[in-house]
Amino acid sequence: MLVCRSAWQRLAALTQRGTAAFLRNAPARQMSASSVPGSSGGALPYYLLVGVAFTGGGFYVYRTLSRDKARFYERREYIETQLKPQLNSIKDE
Repeated sequence: MLVCRSAWQRLAALTQRGTAAFLRNAPARQMSASSVPGSSGGALPYYLLVGVAFTGGGFYVYRTLSRDKARFYERREYIETQLKPQLNSIKDE
């Protein structure tokens, strides 16, 4: 345990000195001419793909829910009138 602690302290001191020297000697950051980095349009196809997929998914969900509303109510009525009384009779036994 003592060996690990002394090695850790020695390495920590070395990394702190190395980091400080690196930050002190770091070159000034060059500012780009454009306002947003990477705004050359390279990511535009990905944005379009995600947008189209999201819109398509939303349309599919809306269409499915609006078309299946009558089926949902029929199924709910069937459960209320047919299945629940059967389940209650099974529980009572």
